[in-house]
Amino acid sequence: EDQSGKPILEASYLSAGFQLLPLFKKKLVFDTVRLFGLTVNLNKDTRESDLNLKFIIDAFKSDSTQSESNIDLRINSILIRRSSFRYDVLDAPLKQHVFDPHHISVENLNAKISMKAFNEDSINAQINRLSFDEKSGLAIQKLSMGFTANNEQAIMKDLQLRMPNTTFHMSNASIDYSEIDSMEQFYSKAPISMDIVSSRIGANDFAAFIPNFRKLTHPFEFTANVEGVLNDIKLTEAVLHHDDGLFFSGNMNVKNLLNRRELYLQGKVNRLTVSKEAMLTILDVQEVDREKLPIDIDKLGTAGFTGEVSGFPDKMVAYGRLNTEVGTVEMDILFGSKTNHRVENFVSGRISTGELDVGSLLKKDNPYGIVQFDLDIDANQPKGGYAYGEVNANVKRFDFHQYEYNDLLIQGFFKKDGFEGLVHVDDPNIYLHAEGVFDTKAGNQVFDFQAQVKNFRPDSLYLTTKYEEPEIAFIVNSNFTNTTSDDLQGRITIDSLSFKSSPGNFLIDRIELETQGTIFNRYMTLRSDLVEAELKGAYSFQTIAYHLKETLQGYLPALVSKGKKPSLDNETYFDLTVAIHNTDSVSRLLKLPFSISHDARLVASYNNRLDQLSAEAYFPVFQIGKNKFE
Repeated sequence: EDQSGKPILEASYLSAGFQLLPLFKKKLVFDTVRLFGLTVNLNKDTRESDLNLKFIIDAFKSDSTQSESNIDLRINSILIRRSSFRYDVLDAPLKQHVFDPHHISVENLNAKISMKAFNEDSINAQINRLSFDEKSGLAIQKLSMGFTANNEQAIMKDLQLRMPNTTFHMSNASIDYSEIDSMEQFYSKAPISMDIVSSRIGANDFAAFIPNFRKLTHPFEFTANVEGVLNDIKLTEAVLHHDDGLFFSGNMNVKNLLNRRELYLQGKVNRLTVSKEAMLTILDVQEVDREKLPIDIDKLGTAGFTGEVSGFPDKMVAYGRLNTEVGTVEMDILFGSKTNHRVENFVSGRISTGELDVGSLLKKDNPYGIVQFDLDIDANQPKGGYAYGEVNANVKRFDFHQYEYNDLLIQGFFKKDGFEGLVHVDDPNIYLHAEGVFDTKAGNQVFDFQAQVKNFRPDSLYLTTKYEEPEIAFIVNSNFTNTTSDDLQGRITIDSLSFKSSPGNFLIDRIELETQGTIFNRYMTLRSDLVEAELKGAYSFQTIAYHLKETLQGYLPALVSKGKKPSLDNETYFDLTVAIHNTDSVSRLLKLPFSISHDARLVASYNNRLDQLSAEAYFPVFQIGKNKFE
C-alpha cells in the first residue's frame, strides 16, 4: 500500500523457484517466477509530485559507500498472466479514445520472459511473448525479441511485433560503443545498424496516437536499412507500398540529429507514385472536402515524382520532376522559414511545366485547356499574415475558350489584395501591354495603370460571334483611388478607341471620366466625341437609387418599389446635364438596339428632402429597334 492506504501492488498468485547452491558462487538463479492476476497502481497528485512508490524506493536505498557485490542474476522463466498496470496523474484531465500519457491503463498483460544473464558487465534477455491492451485502443498481440549487451556493444535480434493489422519484423539491430570514452562521443563514434525486413504496417493500429489513422484500413508494406551514427544516420533501400496505389523508394541521410539548429537532411526519391485512389485516401485522412477542391481528382490519374531534397529545417532545397496524366512539372526551389525576420514560410526558385491539360483537371464546363509556363518566384509569408513577393512568369501557352495564346509575360510584385507590375501579350489576335498598380485593399484601393490594346479580334479568340471580323484598339490611362465606395477620386481616359469590322468602322478620339469630392459635394464629368455629361451635387452611391425610388413611388406606387432602406441616412440632391451627339454609325456597327440621329440633350435635377424631381429632354430624332421617332 502507499502512504494513503491505497494498494500499489496486488496479485492473486505469486511464486518463485529459487536455486540455493549457485548463491554461494554469487549467482542468483530463479527457475521460474510466476505472477498471475498482478495489478500495479502508480499515481502522483500532480505532474511535479513524487510517485506514490517513492517512499518504498527510498527505504531500500543504502547509505553505505562500499562498492556493491558482483552478483549474477538469472531467471530462466518469468510468466505473467492476466495482469494489469495503471498510472495516473490525478489532477490531469482525462482524454478519451487517444493515448493519454497522464492516464495509462493496461489490461490483459501477459508475458513470457527469460533473463539468461544480468550482471554489471552484461545482460542477456529474451522476450518470448509480450501482449497487452491499452484503454486508448492500442493492442499489442505479440512482441518478441532477443537482447544482449556488454561493455562494447548491444545487439537486438529478431524483433517481431504483431498487432491486429501489423506484422513488423526487424531482423537485427546493433550499436557498437567500444570506441567511445564519453557521452559526447556516443553520438558520433558509436555505429548503429538496423535491418527492417519486409513488414506490413497497419496505420489504424496506431490511431491511439493519430486518430485520423482509423480511416486507413489497408496496411502498408515497408522495408529499410539504417546505418551510421546518431549524428550522421543513413536510411537506405527504403521501400513503402500501399494497396491503394502508393509506392515510395528512396534514401535519406540525417546529420546532427540531436542539434536542431544544425540538423541537416538529404533525401533522394528514386520513385514515388500516388494513384487516384491513394490521393483520395490521403484527402479523406486529412478531412478535406473533395467538393470544395477546384480540381477533379478523378482526372489527375496516377502521379509520379523523382528528385532530391536537402538542407536545414529552415532552409531546404528541392528539385525534381512530377509526372501526371495531365502533364509534367519540374521544380528547383528553395523553401523554409526566416525566424529572425518573422517570416513563417518562404519559397524562391523556378517551376516549369510541360503542356498541362488544366482544362481536363478542373470542373466540367470550364473555359480552359492546355497551360505551359516557366515561373520564377520569390515569396514570403509572415507569421499570421498573407504571402507577398515577386513573380516572373513566361506563359508559353494558355488555352482559353478553345484558343491558344502564346508567350504571355507577367512580371511584378504581388500581395494579398494587389499587384504591381506588367502583363504583356503579343498574339496575332490581341496585343496587350498593361503596367501599373492594382490594389483592391479595402479602405485604400488604388488603380494607377496604363494599358494599350490593339489588333484585338474577339471573334478569332472565340469570345463573341456578334460582330463580323471585328478589330478593336485603344489606350487606357487610369488613376483612381478610394477608401470607400463613396470616396472615388481620380480620372480614367480611353484614347484612340477604334472599332473596325466588315460593315465599316468608327474612331473615338478620347473618352474621359473624372470624379472628385465627397458625398457632401461631389462632381463627376464624362467627355467624349459621342457623349458629354456632368453630375454635381451631394449624393452617395449607397443611397441615390433608394431615394429616387422613394420619390417615384409617390407617383407610381404600383410600378415602383423602393426596397430596403440603407443604413446611411444622407441628403441627396444633384443637377444632371447630358449632351448626346449622332450615334448612328456606332449603333449600327455595335448592333445597339437604339440610335440617335441628331444632337440630343437631357437636363434633370433632384432633391430628396423636398421630394422634387424635374427633367427636360430634347431628342429630335432617335430610333429604338425598327421604330423611328421624330
